[in-house]
Amino acid sequence: MKSERIILSFIAVLVGLMAAGGTYFIYQNFIKNPTKSSVLTATVKQTPTPTLQNSNDYLTIQNPSDEMVTSTRSLQVNGKATKDATIIVSTPSVDQVAIASNDGLSL
Repeated sequence: MKSERIILSFIAVLVGLMAAGGTYFIYQNFIKNPTKSSVLTATVKQTPTPTLQNSNDYLTIQNPSDEMVTSTRSLQVNGKATKDATIIVSTPSVDQVAIASNDGLSL
């Protein structure tokens, strides 16, 4: 009698685990998981340097240097650009718009 109770308890626990696992599997297949469907892929293209043929349009960043890492919240960007060029500096939270001076020497 005691061994029958142990066997029946083991079978009941096994059936309960299988029912819970099946229910969880079915639930996971019907809900939408936003992390799986919203994977973004970014490609980075290097900006070409100005040449004599392309001397009308250019932008040269002097500060910050390439791949510079900083811990400050603000950063000053200096460089040279085409006369009256519109320059947009984008961050994850803000887009800053600047217009180059008439001589194109400062941003």
